[in-house]
Amino acid sequence: MKELFFRLEYNEKQGGFHCEMWRKKQMMPANTFGWVTICDYISDSMQRQFTNLMMDKYRALNWSLENRRSYKTPTAKKIRAEFEKFMGIDFEAI
Repeated sequence: MKELFFRLEYNEKQGGFHCEMWRKKQMMPANTFGWVTICDYISDSMQRQFTNLMMDKYRALNWSLENRRSYKTPTAKKIRAEFEKFMGIDFEAI
């Protein structure tokens, strides 16, 4: 089975992630409606690993918790830094 790839986005106000299936054409423009692009091209398995890790680390991102709104959502900058750490990449050095 061929693996699917996505653009991974994060919305600080909503405290959630969004994945859009990657296509060469007809994708929604990046960074719209409060969504910040974390990665332009990521496999389904990697995005699931990352988002699950973030939901475990930041209670405000765990939609299964009834009291998740009592926690402060991490900033988009913080999530981007977490993604860099997860991937082992220093984007500022690039």
